[in-house]
Amino acid sequence: MEALIPAPADCEVRSVIKFLNAQSIAPIEIHCQLCWVYGPNFMSKQMVRRWCRQFSAGQQSVHGEKRSGRPSIITDGLVELVRVHIMENCCITITELSSHVPHISCSLLQKIVTEHLLFRKLCARWVPKQLTPEHKTKHMEMLSAGIVFLHDNARPHMARQTASLLQEFSWEVFNHPPYSLDLAPSDFHLFLHLKNFLSSEHQHFENDREAEMVVTQWFQSQAADFYDTGIQKSVPWYDKCLNSSGDYVEK
Repeated sequence: MEALIPAPADCEVRSVIKFLNAQSIAPIEIHCQLCWVYGPNFMSKQMVRRWCRQFSAGQQSVHGEKRSGRPSIITDGLVELVRVHIMENCCITITELSSHVPHISCSLLQKIVTEHLLFRKLCARWVPKQLTPEHKTKHMEMLSAGIVFLHDNARPHMARQTASLLQEFSWEVFNHPPYSLDLAPSDFHLFLHLKNFLSSEHQHFENDREAEMVVTQWFQSQAADFYDTGIQKSVPWYDKCLNSSGDYVEK
């Protein structure tokens, strides 16, 4: 079950325990409610009982005791363990990550991921906040490895800055016939199938984030030959356009 509130602060959860305990709700019931909101592995039953006892005994603060000289539990080994799990599954959530390291709180895992490993979420995936020099070198090698770039004649695509950047990447630009926006594979193939998928499934989204996740998952679920088919279809489409001397062409 996905957490409704992922990676909350420890003091927030203790405030909830304190509030529910004041209403004489049993610790086991408090634990069930915490699991439903924050995820099944967020806090153990024993920890909930301990905080309930402390609040019942008169403790008011929801913050843990500060201890001078207390060693940090964030070790190099722990950071590396978290990194390995993220590299194995870049879409893993903090709640799912906590099932692999149950002795570490979700708030601490969030700190490790964002402050120690310097990852951030982009399109439901963990990605580095900054590219290392090795990443940059690798990207430039990929960008200059025999790429043929196809885009339409939209004004931003034809701008001088765009042309200079493509030249810097050493990309071969495939000439696009004027007034032929439908020749882009993304228009006649990719977006067409995506539109059919969304309409056939009668999709309804509560917000932009939910729509983004569904579309991203659909892109990732398509096999490589699906995208290859779209590229191959561009050949007869271009032939029809060029052989008609610019006249409109029906399918």
